Amino acid sequence: MVEISWNFAGEPQGDLERLSVGMETSIGVIARNLGVGADRILRAHVFGATSLTPTRWLLAVIRADRSLAVGKVLAAARDMFGISALHAAEPGERWPLGFVGPDLAIRTPDAVMLVDPAAAHGEIAWIAGGNEAGVYVRNFNWFRECGDRLADPAKVNVTEITAP
Repeated sequence: MVEISWNFAGEPQGDLERLSVGMETSIGVIARNLGVGADRILRAHVFGATSLTPTRWLLAVIRADRSLAVGKVLAAARDMFGISALHAAEPGERWPLGFVGPDLAIRTPDAVMLVDPAAAHGEIAWIAGGNEAGVYVRNFNWFRECGDRLADPAKVNVTEITAP
């Protein structure tokens, strides 16, 4: 396996800007409408979690031009957070599916997060979910939006979770 370097540190590239995208959740359409490549969009996949700890939710964050490998997510969730089973979150289960930003996992006490190394870069002005239906944000910065909790291995881990 090739080791990919990553670093959440990096100065914000601009103020956080709210973007109305309507109810469109297709990354291709969102990228085209916002004039960016899918490699500049963070995609948060939300899972309900079965665990002996208070963890009820897991967010798996990848670059939107990549595909999530659910088997890798489950293996990492077991190893890193003691999660025994996952199910894809359903509409109405607390989360604005299709519009979730990584910072929502940080603010949610019973949620943990796995981040793919290709998405864990603080120097990029990311487009990310705005945590409400129809909203994305421009200039998402990992450290500004998520803070010191990024360094807490009980809350966040960076590991390969995309398909080859």
